[in-house]
Amino acid sequence: RSLAPRNGVSPDAVLSRVEDRLRQDDLDGALTEAGQLPSEAQAAMGTWLAAARLRAGAVDGLTELETALSATN
Repeated sequence: RSLAPRNGVSPDAVLSRVEDRLRQDDLDGALTEAGQLPSEAQAAMGTWLAAARLRAGAVDGLTELETALSATN
C-alpha cells in the first residue's frame, strides 16, 4: 500500500489519503475519503468505520457542549 497520499479512486489511493488525513488529526476528512472506497472495502473496514464515526460524533458532541457551556458563563 502507498505510504504517501496519491490521487485516484483505487482502494490504494483512497487508503493513502485516509491515512494522511488521520496523520493530520482530521477524522472527518478521513471518513469522507473512506466514503470513496468500493463497497467491498467499506464492508471489510466496517468495524473501524463504525468506531471512527462514533468517535467523530462524540467529538462533535463535546464541541457543542463546550460551546453551550461557555455561552452560559
